[in-house]
Order: sequence, then structure tokens, then C-alpha cells
Amino acid sequence: MGTTDVQVGEQILHNVTLRAFVYKDFRLLEFKTREFRFAFSVELFDNVFFSREAFLQYELSADLNNPRLENIFVLFHNLFSGANIVFQYNHAKSELSIKNDMEAFKFSLLSSALAKYQSQMSSILTKKEKNFSSVKSSFYELEILHYYLSGKTFYDAWINAKFPKGEIQAGDSVQFVRTFSYPFQRLSYDIRQTITLRQELGNLGTEDSIQLNRKSASISLEAIQK
Repeated sequence: MGTTDVQVGEQILHNVTLRAFVYKDFRLLEFKTREFRFAFSVELFDNVFFSREAFLQYELSADLNNPRLENIFVLFHNLFSGANIVFQYNHAKSELSIKNDMEAFKFSLLSSALAKYQSQMSSILTKKEKNFSSVKSSFYELEILHYYLSGKTFYDAWINAKFPKGEIQAGDSVQFVRTFSYPFQRLSYDIRQTITLRQELGNLGTEDSIQLNRKSASISLEAIQK
């Protein structure tokens, strides 16, 4: 289909490659740049596209630097928040929008994680480790490290868990301990997380495993030298 400029809300993307894929039951329109690929289901009438919101897929390029990644996170948050998507095709102007609260929330969390990564962890990162897109740790592991670096070493939370019953009895107190290791060269320690249920276990039933849903717990973090 060629290339065109695409406006998403207030942001203008230049030289976006447009491609259309026609299947038996639906049609996909794809936007592609060096940073991402984004496709969603559409209808086409008189050279004007209309979104169906029945199907979407996207892919972000690997190893984007932090400023470019931050820009992409904001762009996708706006996309899924219903920002107007405007572009020209065959001299006809298309204006459409996509609304997906779950995806918008996901990119809001990603933006927050990137901001924390850059602000709290900059002192422990080497130049090669600066890019958020190349981090191998999970978001949860990074959140735990962020808590520790910001001084939040004791806090309350709600937890879900499932584990074998074993020798555990009703009325027992339960504590979970796990250790997180990180690949950062300047970090000389791991983080030990201790989760303590704030209430004793009630009736355990006859199952071989114990299921906990939204149980109140106290969580502590401490550094363990490698």
C-alpha cells in the first residue's frame, strides 16, 4: 500500500508503511516503523478504513534505547486509550480509533516500570545495562529491587498462593522465603524476600494442596551478599 504519515492523538508518525492482509472472515491493516509493528482488524468502504476492534496484534523492536522506548510506551497507551488515528490512503482520509482498557493499563505499567528503572537504578547500572529493553529480569523482580533501593524494606500486601499441604495443619503460621538474583555487574548482593501471613491458617479441607486467595501478609526485604 505504500507509506504515509499517521497522526495518533497529538503525535505524528512519519513514513509509516501501510500493509493490508485479507483473510476469509476479516481484513487486517498494519502500521510498521523501525520501532514497532501494529495490526488490527478493519473494514474498507470507498477507500476509507473503519476499525472493527475484533482482532489486534503488535510487536516492539528489540534493544530500543530508553528515550525511544518511552515514546513507544506513550504512543501505545494513547492508541489503546481511544486516541484518533488519522492518515491518508488513495487521496481519501481515514479517521478511526481503538479502545482497549486492558492494553492501555499494560502500557501505563510499562511506562511506570521504565521510569523507576531509570531513576532508582541508574547508580548500579553499567553503560551496557542502561537499556530497559535488554533487561532479563521480570517486572516483578525489578519492582522488588526498586522497593529495596528506595528504602521500602517492610510493607503489607495481599497475596495469592498455592502449595502442597504436606505436614501443614490448621492453625499453623505460614512464611514463604525466596531469593532474587540480578544480572547487574555492580550489584554485589541478592534480595531475600520473606512473606509472612498475618493470620493463622483456617480449615484446610481434604485436598492435597492449599489455595490462598487475597490473604493479608507482611513482606520484608533484605540484602544477601553474593
